[in-house]
Amino acid sequence: MMQSRLRYKMQTCYIVAFSVLVFATSTGCRRAPSTKQPELWKAKIFKEYILDPIPKSVANTKVDELDVRGLGHRYVMRFEINKEDVASILNTRPYKEFISVTYDEFNFLTWHGSKDRSTDLQKGSQHFDLGTGGGIPLYSNEHQTEMPEWFRPNELTSPKAYVVREKYGRSTRYRTKILIFDEDKEQAYFIEYLPGH
Repeated sequence: MMQSRLRYKMQTCYIVAFSVLVFATSTGCRRAPSTKQPELWKAKIFKEYILDPIPKSVANTKVDELDVRGLGHRYVMRFEINKEDVASILNTRPYKEFISVTYDEFNFLTWHGSKDRSTDLQKGSQHFDLGTGGGIPLYSNEHQTEMPEWFRPNELTSPKAYVVREKYGRSTRYRTKILIFDEDKEQAYFIEYLPGH
């Protein structure tokens, strides 16, 4: 009798755990930063995905994390930074410069007009050729991923995009990093994008 009750409790626990897992993986979700240490959380994300240590001119950092089934995972950041410190970020990876960047009404971020027409892809390289332009989806009404009020890349006056695409582990997917910088405003956006399966 005792064993059957124990078996019933264990089966119930497995069913509940499985239901939670299915729900979490089948719905879009946004993971918020810790309410106790938001500044430490933002600093951690900056160091992990952009540059460690954080350049001295970086200020007023905003971070949004999205993890949506089908669309993938991405960090979206905005911060103030000067030209010299942007150069230190660009030196960490083979970023490719694009002279035009737009965010359209379909929630698609695109970049165009590469100054460098040469290929980025070399034999054995972890980096992919970006050609003369490209784009990624960001926020989506369909998936209820609300755009934060501070995300306004179209208000930049003279932005340039710097993009690098890297192989993600041993999978066939690739991770795209986009740094958008407006020298006049000394303001930057950074997007770390990993497409869904």
